[in-house]
Amino acid sequence: RSRKSPNPTSNDNNPCCCCCSSPFFLCIMTKTNVHGDPLDRPHADLSDMGCFQRTASSFLAGGAAGTFFGAACLAWYPDPIVTVRGRDVVEFTSVRSAARSVGRPALWFALVGATFSAVDCFAESARNKQDSWNAVLGGMACGLVMGSITKRIDYMTVTSLGMGLVMGALNYSGPDTTANPMEVKKKMHDVLPQTHVESTELAALKSKYPQYKHL
Repeated sequence: RSRKSPNPTSNDNNPCCCCCSSPFFLCIMTKTNVHGDPLDRPHADLSDMGCFQRTASSFLAGGAAGTFFGAACLAWYPDPIVTVRGRDVVEFTSVRSAARSVGRPALWFALVGATFSAVDCFAESARNKQDSWNAVLGGMACGLVMGSITKRIDYMTVTSLGMGLVMGALNYSGPDTTANPMEVKKKMHDVLPQTHVESTELAALKSKYPQYKHL
């Protein structure tokens, strides 16, 4: 791994430390590793994007997910078999019907994703804060869009409250689902040294078994 800085917990050496006093509480979207060095594999930072870019990105991602969902549903149900002049034949799905079956979920998925990102970003700009309440407001807005499919105000209210609670809890707890998220971040986004450095355990094994030192 890369060389440690003199003070890896210093906020001055890490612009994305979120004013923390420990490297175990680094931001999810960070531009440096735990030692303050640049990442060799940086990933997108949504906080650097404007509301339009975040909304457009969510719209495209939701549309892609909806297209996959619609295509899976379309393939799940086979074409019906009908009887024509005493013979059983397969009635093929028309192109228009297939496009409607794929396009409708793609549109709804895209609208839900875009609504969440837009409201979340606008709430962040209006409140001038980055906390879980922005995600709650975004979740409630996208829940209204989801419930509007049923055209019933009671379903819209329930889905709005439910999605607000879910998105707020997810934002508060973070996306990490591992027991040791710091280990995962080091594996994914740490920086390797220019010259390979063997661990002490491996060096001890090679000294114990010199016939394998070139492996």
